[in-house]
Amino acid sequence: MENELIQLHALIDRLHTKQNSQTDLILQLSTALHALQQQVLAPPTEGPHFSLPERWNGVTGSPDGLLATLDMQFECQPGRFPTARSRVAHLTSLLSGRAAEWAAALYNSKSPACNDYAAFVSALRKTFVPPSSESRAMEEYID
Repeated sequence: MENELIQLHALIDRLHTKQNSQTDLILQLSTALHALQQQVLAPPTEGPHFSLPERWNGVTGSPDGLLATLDMQFECQPGRFPTARSRVAHLTSLLSGRAAEWAAALYNSKSPACNDYAAFVSALRKTFVPPSSESRAMEEYID
């Protein structure tokens, strides 16, 4: 009888230890859940509001104003366009005419530039902005 009583006490001790362990785990989960709920409930920080720039057709003018506006938008609102691909998609949505057709051809051919914003902008400039016009535009700006 005494041996059985010792075994029962040992069993009760093990159960008590397990219960304490589970209680600690529940408290940790509750704390983590509360932290996640606070993140979800927190109002998003939008940053400044940007008007969409004029669409650029690849023929008239240069893309500099459009690209500068997008660079500022990406810097001030990184959460809206977190990936290079989302930035390329946003830029593409602001192209028209020949520039939009060119971008669609890159996308349809699965060009790696569609996953790399800097490479996409570089390809856009190589395709539509002659090197001489870049230096001419800089000279006009300085004068």
